[in-house]
Amino acid sequence: MHLAGKMFWALSHPRSALANVVSRVRYPAYKYRVGPPEMYEALGLHQFELLRGCGLRPNHSLLDIGCGSLRAGKFFIRYLDRGNYAGIEPDRRILQEGLRYNLDPRTIEEKNPAFSNDNQFTLTVFNRRFDFILAHSILTHAAQHQIEKCFAQAQQVVKATSLFFANYNKGESDYSGANWIAPGGHHDGGVHGAVSYTFACLSCLAQRAGFQCVDLHVAHPIDSFWIALGEPGYLERLEGRIGCHRFSIART
Repeated sequence: MHLAGKMFWALSHPRSALANVVSRVRYPAYKYRVGPPEMYEALGLHQFELLRGCGLRPNHSLLDIGCGSLRAGKFFIRYLDRGNYAGIEPDRRILQEGLRYNLDPRTIEEKNPAFSNDNQFTLTVFNRRFDFILAHSILTHAAQHQIEKCFAQAQQVVKATSLFFANYNKGESDYSGANWIAPGGHHDGGVHGAVSYTFACLSCLAQRAGFQCVDLHVAHPIDSFWIALGEPGYLERLEGRIGCHRFSIART
């Protein structure tokens, strides 16, 4: 956001602006630049527990889209077998800070995670298929054309039994802008200063990519909502059978 835009947003949202200043003073950049810094640990652990509860095991492979400073990645990397974690994060600096402060060199060497700084949702960059895909705080900032590309790319790196989890801000209308809205941006889609979508919109985008999309009954620490994507019919066959009583499908 340019300077004038930042000043206008600060004047229009004085409490949020003050909270941003306080966060920058109290917390390191690798925490406050990826979301509410006071919830850094809770949000990372929430993602890890969700996927583990829905079937993730050490022998599975995971693609973490927008892995940031490894808020959740640190849990996944330690848990998964060597070479089974791949993360995409366009911001090189925030990723490097995450590696520095969240993982020790020995763990990095032992687990051998793979990373890409691609910023175009090129999920095929690792030349492999994944058992699980995670996109936390992606649909909450992305434009529809970006989500559509993300889903289309995901279709190229999944297996017949893969699961793709993503959170979103549920709204009564769909963000129609063409640009990615950065955290703390001036656009207010109704929730958390980011963009919002209806489930119907996301389901339509998923179907275009060949996925079935279901709305999950899973509580999120900051009142966001979860969807899961998978091959048509596969998610229904899993309901109630993958070791997670919270995995139940919201039929809309």
